[in-house]
Amino acid sequence: SAAHCFWSDSEKKLPATKYAVAVGKLYRPWNNLRDEEAQKSDVAEIKLTPRYQGAAANYQDDIAIVVVVTPFGYLPSIRPVCINFDVLFDMQQMIPGTMGKVAGWGLTTSAGGASQILKVVDMPVVSIDECRAVSPVSFRVHLTSDKICAGYTNGTTLCQGDSGGGLAFPSLEQGTERHYLRGVVSVSPVSDDACNQDTLVAFTQITKHEHFIKPYL
Repeated sequence: SAAHCFWSDSEKKLPATKYAVAVGKLYRPWNNLRDEEAQKSDVAEIKLTPRYQGAAANYQDDIAIVVVVTPFGYLPSIRPVCINFDVLFDMQQMIPGTMGKVAGWGLTTSAGGASQILKVVDMPVVSIDECRAVSPVSFRVHLTSDKICAGYTNGTTLCQGDSGGGLAFPSLEQGTERHYLRGVVSVSPVSDDACNQDTLVAFTQITKHEHFIKPYL
């Protein structure tokens, strides 16, 4: 997930007891009976990198590991995403224009309410140079060394509530399609304290945090 989901600039890292995790859900309400395969767990521990300092460091190292109390069982609606740290494979999947997928229950418009059903959006990779060129000057400081960009400038974007979601890319391997996690939703420019629907999104790049992630795999 993203570190800023578990962080307050005044309190620093927030306690794990403030959070719980659910998987296998399509509907936003925590106890929606239509989520027949949903599984839930309290959070045992939240791990952030020692370098993370939130807005003070422009959201560098905006990544978190959430350790759950109760392990989840795999079902048709509950499956893992793959992680691969091979640099060449990462570059192949991250060619500008390649489409990745992000899911979330974030705001559906800049001033609207949160989606009640899990949404999935396809987002093309954008080179970091183009991302800097088309982003507001005030946002460019957030494009730190561990960031990648994806999205459109046509009104299709992520919004408040989508933070921490994964950017995943498909790969067909021996007839089986697997999705590989390449980024975690970090930050995007805001407009009037809401999301800006005409800007790109910055993701924390998974391969830049191999040493942080690997001990938990």
